[in-house]
Amino acid sequence: MKFTCTITLADFQAAQALHWHQTILRRIISFSVYLLFPLLCSSLVIVLGNRMGIFLKGWSFGNAFVLGLIVSTPIALLISSSSKSKRFRKTFEKRYSPDKRTVWFEFSDNGITTAIVGTDAETIDWKKIVLSAQDDKITLLYVGSNKFLFFPISALTTAQRAELNDLITRNVSRKEK
Repeated sequence: MKFTCTITLADFQAAQALHWHQTILRRIISFSVYLLFPLLCSSLVIVLGNRMGIFLKGWSFGNAFVLGLIVSTPIALLISSSSKSKRFRKTFEKRYSPDKRTVWFEFSDNGITTAIVGTDAETIDWKKIVLSAQDDKITLLYVGSNKFLFFPISALTTAQRAELNDLITRNVSRKEK
């Protein structure tokens, strides 16, 4: 089975989201880095301002901390979501320049052959694929703990999806999560 697809920013974001949701540790790290740490930092700014007498004079530590969390939550969510989308766009543009977004894949019992259109093909044996993950948008085939091939499901016909799922079931030692 062979097909060609063009990688888009939405595909890249879907692949990253699916990757970050594969293990509980990745979920905890993502939550901590993008939400918990900014909330705590902004709340501590409120507490320090209270302690230094800049504002909220006479408030207790606990009240100032809770107020800081309440005030900083919408701000942190807004900043986190906007910075995350900017970071995704910047990373996508760096990794996939416009002339390197069209990729072809060929799946067989021997392995996976893939290449960016116009470059040399690389063949990956099924034994090197340690894990696969799939949702309604994207398929990930892991060649290491943090390295994976990805492609959009929309690039496949129904028959190709069935054939790919059969190849993955037969050849990947650890099944999808």
